[in-house]
Amino acid sequence: MNGKSIGSRKFWVVIFVLAFASTSAAEYPEKPIEILMPYGLGLTAAGYSVLADIMSKQLPKPVILTPAIGAGGTVAGEKIAKRTKPDGYTLIQVNSGTNGMAFFTKKDLNYTMDDFMYLAEVNACDLALIAAPNAPFKTLEEYVAFARKNPNIIKHSSTGIGTGGHLALELLKVRAGGLKIDLVPFRTAPEVEKAVVSGNCHSAFTYGGTGGPNDSLQKSVDGGARILAVTSEKRLEAWPQIPTFREKGIDLVYSAWFGIGSPKGLSSEAVAVLKKVLYKAIQEPAVAKVFKSCGNRVEFRKHEEFTQFVKEYNELTEMIVKEAKIPKN
Repeated sequence: MNGKSIGSRKFWVVIFVLAFASTSAAEYPEKPIEILMPYGLGLTAAGYSVLADIMSKQLPKPVILTPAIGAGGTVAGEKIAKRTKPDGYTLIQVNSGTNGMAFFTKKDLNYTMDDFMYLAEVNACDLALIAAPNAPFKTLEEYVAFARKNPNIIKHSSTGIGTGGHLALELLKVRAGGLKIDLVPFRTAPEVEKAVVSGNCHSAFTYGGTGGPNDSLQKSVDGGARILAVTSEKRLEAWPQIPTFREKGIDLVYSAWFGIGSPKGLSSEAVAVLKKVLYKAIQEPAVAKVFKSCGNRVEFRKHEEFTQFVKEYNELTEMIVKEAKIPKN
């Protein structure tokens, strides 16, 4: 065999290897992509079902939702962080509970924020301070003034200890100058809202804000509760007359957030594909429509901005927990 033949063979071997590598990279995903849902496939997962369908239409393989319930969402978080290969085939609905509050309120948590890649924020759910129909205050100013004049008289309902509604209350107490308000914990959100609507508790922080048919805040208002202020950065579209806390001079912005994440260490190829289809899907009107029906709003942040946002949210949450001396459970 002469040198020309050997050189020719090497040339074609190189071409074959490059072509094979290119084909393999272009085939991602070669199997279905799974998104773990830490809180199951209930009402608030409806938006993610639509999101998954839109992503599936852009890919050669489908995107499916899988319930991964347990320990307040941390079962799914630990599975992703410690027992899942970063191959792009198992993702997770990251959120302010599993990837935020849990770091500071849960004992023996076996993962950290840095175990995840935060690909994109998808939606958010705001909190509103509501008051009972018979409460002796009708505005946020009156609420704060009453709390200052009558320490430990206001009974504030919440879904347990260390939850979003509880931490929002603790942040209000700090940012409004050290208010003393009694917490009355309940097991479920409907119980919290019922306690306020019935007048058995003076106030609560309730999630929602879009005015949709399954919006918890709307249901509370329909029951006679009064909205005093909202924790969002801007006024809510459904209630433009209600001020934000910041407008009233109290630096309180604290909403629930949700997005798509993965184990740390995805390949650049997988990241590029996921960003492309995910970013496009989030901005589809059908996604916003479904979220709105259950009291959520689309809040789109790309990977870099979302990662920074999560970091800042966790810094704020850690401060609240320390100031309030909330024990881990």
